[in-house]
Amino acid sequence: VIGLVQRDLYHIYTVDAHLVQTARVTLELLAGNTDHPDEFLEIASRVRLPHVLVMSALMHDIGKGYGHGHAKRGAVMCEGLTERLGWAGDEADDLAFLVLEHLSMMIISQRRDMEDQALIERFAERVETVERLELLTLLTYSDATSTGPEAYNAWKGALLRELFYRTR
Repeated sequence: VIGLVQRDLYHIYTVDAHLVQTARVTLELLAGNTDHPDEFLEIASRVRLPHVLVMSALMHDIGKGYGHGHAKRGAVMCEGLTERLGWAGDEADDLAFLVLEHLSMMIISQRRDMEDQALIERFAERVETVERLELLTLLTYSDATSTGPEAYNAWKGALLRELFYRTR
């Protein structure tokens, strides 16, 4: 993905620069940087596996180097990575899940009816745990704010928070 240009309305960085920027925002959240909304800082203060969150920020778009279906491809790539890192169990599963689902919250919050309780329940079943929901919410925020000015604004942030609270 080195120097890979993303030709769309949202991305202002090449894929590699976007991944580094997303990791930087993630580290800022984990450090409690007050440039970010309080709700996301509060969630970040509870993260038990910061290395999984940071790695998800670095890996969430890695599959873009191989064409369409980047989230699924990236999740598969994470399996080999976690094996080489010696991660097992929940850490490996959570990383693959985060990469696979990194677009889900923005899609649901912006394009679906969040008043639909069945939709929220299906999403919660996919996420499985509150801890995973918190990690996915932080990755979603970091990704969106690192994409470009069209990808994140106060309204989209409010929708993301609403989906988080409804799902939790």
